[in-house]
Amino acid sequence: ALPPNVTVITATSSLASTPPVSDTAVITTSIAEVAAVTLTPEQQTQSLIESKPVTFTFSLFSSGSISQSFDLSVEGLPNGWQATVTPTQTAALQPNESVNVQLVVIAPSGLTTGDEFTLTLKATCRESTCDGDTALAIVHVGPPVQVGGACDTDALPGATVICLHSVTNSSAITDTFVISAVSYLGWPSTLSPQVVVLGPKATRTFTATTTVPSSARAGLVERLRIRAASTTFPNNVQEVNDTITVLQYARVSLVTSQTKPLVPNTTVTFFHQIVNTGNGKDSFVITATNPLNWDVTIVPTTTGELEPGFTYPVTVKVSVPADAALDEINHIMVRATSVLSPTVYDEIMDVVGVSFAPPGGVAIFLPMVQVQR
Repeated sequence: ALPPNVTVITATSSLASTPPVSDTAVITTSIAEVAAVTLTPEQQTQSLIESKPVTFTFSLFSSGSISQSFDLSVEGLPNGWQATVTPTQTAALQPNESVNVQLVVIAPSGLTTGDEFTLTLKATCRESTCDGDTALAIVHVGPPVQVGGACDTDALPGATVICLHSVTNSSAITDTFVISAVSYLGWPSTLSPQVVVLGPKATRTFTATTTVPSSARAGLVERLRIRAASTTFPNNVQEVNDTITVLQYARVSLVTSQTKPLVPNTTVTFFHQIVNTGNGKDSFVITATNPLNWDVTIVPTTTGELEPGFTYPVTVKVSVPADAALDEINHIMVRATSVLSPTVYDEIMDVVGVSFAPPGGVAIFLPMVQVQR
């Protein structure tokens, strides 16, 4: 028990006298020997996720005036459930001394998401009679928040992808949820809204918007991890992933058109470059046509697979017939066509021959005119 409180009161006369006149009174206050116990917090809620053990931690406080030990037990345990209390019996605690109590609950599988079960943790005095105390341990089946609408799609570079999701408050109380996202590749993304207040069992949709960079390579996979966190139960976070795969597009550049003089019975050679300007590997077929049907040799006629941005040399050789007229002009149309997408191509025009003024032409001289202002 706590020691008594002793107060000494002394009264002394203000009149001068020898010896001084005074008197003393002693007040002794004894604290009654009372045993008492308090459990805190009075109530807490934890989520049951995939039948994993659920742990509650309480504080047992010896709130009486005498040393006391306590028994702990659980009431209201449903059939098929298991509960372990540690400790089931405390050592003797002095007044104002406390100890942590852990309650671990294991529930069977197959419970309905959103259901709640209330267990009662009970503390009683061992050596003395006391009222004891109780605290509530509420088990919520499933996470307090659920996120739906996983998105798996393909998109071209530069595209904007909008995925629709939902967030559900599966608890029995109104809660605020914070929605956040992390991009695996660092692509720009936005969420709308980012904070949602929902009543019990309520659902709301939100969007995740991601922009595919214009420089994205074909086959690149972006994963946007979206998280919804309860502010009431901060340890319970649910996630959903958006997956975006970059589509391939074909594009090619053939450079550059050239003009060379015509010399009968010779071979005119043009040197070009083909560039894969698409976003993935591609091969290209090179062909040539000309209105005079001269022999044209192309090296190569088909390229191997070229990486995006890769440049490859192309040689075009034109055989000029021996009987070709000096004033003839032949236009060699050179085309590079994508193997991936045959409708995608680029063309250049090589010219063999130089335009001359027609023989016997008439020259016209115009006078110079100057206007003075």
